[in-house]
Amino acid sequence: MKSLIAAIAISVISIPCSANIFDSLMFQSREAAYSQALFEVDSISAFQVINGKHEVEVSILSEDGVQIDYGCHVHGNHTDCHEEGHKSNELESDLLLGERAALAKIETTLSRRGFSSDAIESYKVWSEKEDHDHDHEADHHHGENIWSKFSLNLKGKKMVRYVLCHEHGVGEGFVCHFSLTGKDEPSFGEE
Repeated sequence: MKSLIAAIAISVISIPCSANIFDSLMFQSREAAYSQALFEVDSISAFQVINGKHEVEVSILSEDGVQIDYGCHVHGNHTDCHEEGHKSNELESDLLLGERAALAKIETTLSRRGFSSDAIESYKVWSEKEDHDHDHEADHHHGENIWSKFSLNLKGKKMVRYVLCHEHGVGEGFVCHFSLTGKDEPSFGEE
């Protein structure tokens, strides 16, 4: 009986706590870097977030191909990034709405499998460059495709998961699907 109780206690202790991914340092760093980048480029086509050892690295890619790299960390109760800039009111672009939908999908999936969002080592988000309204009925709106690539570490097992998010109807919000590969994935220099 003692070994059964010990086994239950060990299994309960080893289940990771599910933290809200939108409160995570990775998401907060992306928000801070994105806000700063809006002062330096006209539009953003992709971004990548990597959970480094001492800080979160965020790379932003503009539609013109300009890459801006940030190193972000916590100061007190807010997140700061190395690039100098000003805070702005972040507009809700399809890229950011797609990111939120993909993060919610991956967080739900990780939680179902007994993992927290801490399993995410890095993620990248981009919009697909082509027109995607082909092969759909005339009354079926299929919005911009927003891709996400998640690099995960699940108890030492490294894996990559792609998530495709888009709107199926105007104002209906983003829906997301897992995919084996991503399309038009941008490169951020050192990859």
